[in-house]
Amino acid sequence: MAGARSTGASFARTPVPADRRTGEPTLIAVATDRKTSSATEDDALAIQRLTARWRVQVEPVPWDAPADWGRYAAVLIRSTWDYHLRPSAFLAWAELVERSGAVLWNPASVVRWNADKRYLADLARAGVPVIPTERIPRGTTVQLGQLLERLGWEQAIVKPAVSAGSYRTVRLGPDDLGDSAPLIRAILEETDALVQPFLPEVCSEGEWSFIYFADGNGALAFSHAVLKRPAPADFRVQSDYGGTAEAVAPPPSLLRQADAAVATIARLAPGPLLYARIDGVVSAGTHGPAGTLLLMEAELIEPALFFATDAGAADRFADAVARRLALAPA
Repeated sequence: MAGARSTGASFARTPVPADRRTGEPTLIAVATDRKTSSATEDDALAIQRLTARWRVQVEPVPWDAPADWGRYAAVLIRSTWDYHLRPSAFLAWAELVERSGAVLWNPASVVRWNADKRYLADLARAGVPVIPTERIPRGTTVQLGQLLERLGWEQAIVKPAVSAGSYRTVRLGPDDLGDSAPLIRAILEETDALVQPFLPEVCSEGEWSFIYFADGNGALAFSHAVLKRPAPADFRVQSDYGGTAEAVAPPPSLLRQADAAVATIARLAPGPLLYARIDGVVSAGTHGPAGTLLLMEAELIEPALFFATDAGAADRFADAVARRLALAPA
């Protein structure tokens, strides 16, 4: 399933040369959270390939630890999976890393753009097929029953505009509005909320994830894809809720749609991308023409990259890092 297929989307490239004057390995930090203070098992696969092939030293560091980020040539955002709980602090940290002189991937400007799901509206305006999304401003009192009736949606997904890992994400229909009201009020006390139609295709066919890495020529290249499925009677595909992910080779027509979406994302993103993952569902015809890949998320901050599902994925990621840092072979 490996691919060197580039999207054709170009972005500014600024290779960061390694300092070879001392002969010391280039120092790279992998940013985690305190719960996953060491690299995840999946990320460790990429770190192993990076350190085996290139003269580097990699250190996992919790993003909110008192660290001297200027010691590192680069900081790779990986399992910072609590950032949505303190988004202002996380954005300030990303800017701090860059001020220290370390290169951050993906950059702070991209983190800021991608942290709030208002970017979905940017992509929709640019022509990317995006799942229909209604944004409810913070502090608003909303009658969800009336909203669903107006939109013609039998069931909907409600989530915070800044969220990750299905945090405070609820599926509801007309019979669930009363039980869900306290959670929705809590969301709107802190941030905007998003309302999207529930897509049964997630449960029947699965949710696709397409992973891309910088190709060294100013574009993003497709690496591999997985198909994620929720546990029975659930709608969330994350492993924390019993979801599964399997390696699947996407049909050519579907990959072309993913490539086009990623090309637009790379064009609109306010900084160069080292990696990107897009999540979507193939429409059965209700919210888009049948066979259309409906984008649900563009994951540019701390996505799981599913290295374990593809034999060459860790090497492709390591190559992307090595090109950006002009690393010396091990």
